[in-house]
Amino acid sequence: DGVGTFSRQGSVISFTAAKGSVGEVDVTYQIADETETATATVTFNYRNSAPIADAGSDTLPANTPKHYQLSGHDPDGDPVIFLVDGTSGPVDPGPYFQNFNPADGSFDFTGGPAGVWEIVFRVFDGSEASSQVRFTITTT
Repeated sequence: DGVGTFSRQGSVISFTAAKGSVGEVDVTYQIADETETATATVTFNYRNSAPIADAGSDTLPANTPKHYQLSGHDPDGDPVIFLVDGTSGPVDPGPYFQNFNPADGSFDFTGGPAGVWEIVFRVFDGSEASSQVRFTITTT
């Protein structure tokens, strides 16, 4: 079940789901005046939002090494990890993409011959993964 807090400002009562919380909360309330009392139940349904991976690109001279940081976030504020689905380049990309860190999306491009290099990735928040995006490095 969901978790959250209620707040009241004047005659408005608001419910805010706790960060990272998903589920359902049933709230029973009463409204009364001098002559009648009414009781009702409201159900709040809220779900996890999928994280978002940010595509990117860079251009640098051929055979130039560089450290990169992939980008992505979760709209719910959940921590994300980075998942690499593939790499490509003008030659075998394996030796050119090194030291990938799934916790922060960082990696080292060791510098390769002229061409277009790509890393295809997603971000994952523990419940859902983002769509695939590409980070492209063009070496000239």
